[in-house]
Amino acid sequence: MSVSLAQAQAIVQRALEAAAAQSVKIAAVVLDMGGHIVAAARMDGVGALNLDVARRKANAVVNLGVSTAEMLQMTSRDPLITTVLHAEPSIVMLPGGLPIREGEQLTGALGVAGAFYPQDQAIGEYAVAPP
Repeated sequence: MSVSLAQAQAIVQRALEAAAAQSVKIAAVVLDMGGHIVAAARMDGVGALNLDVARRKANAVVNLGVSTAEMLQMTSRDPLITTVLHAEPSIVMLPGGLPIREGEQLTGALGVAGAFYPQDQAIGEYAVAPP
């Protein structure tokens, strides 16, 4: 099961609203379990690179099953994992990648980029929380 278009669009919209409330500009991308974009948006004035960074944060979550913040905690304890994950160009290991779940099942991922990474993480957490 993968995140639906309606769910993905709602998550992206919540991310944009949370960013606007904090007066920051972001890009947000939702991927399905195949790593394909379901919904994405880039606020006015946000560089195009941020859209790719958001996609790569979400891709890390789809492939590893945990948030990018959790991945950073794991890698801080294991230099080998750090080397391997940082060498993979399809993922970005910065906070702002969040799992999307239905119950316990992973259905997709959200990536947020463009603000300072703790803000990306907080915006993402808000966006994927049940409405």
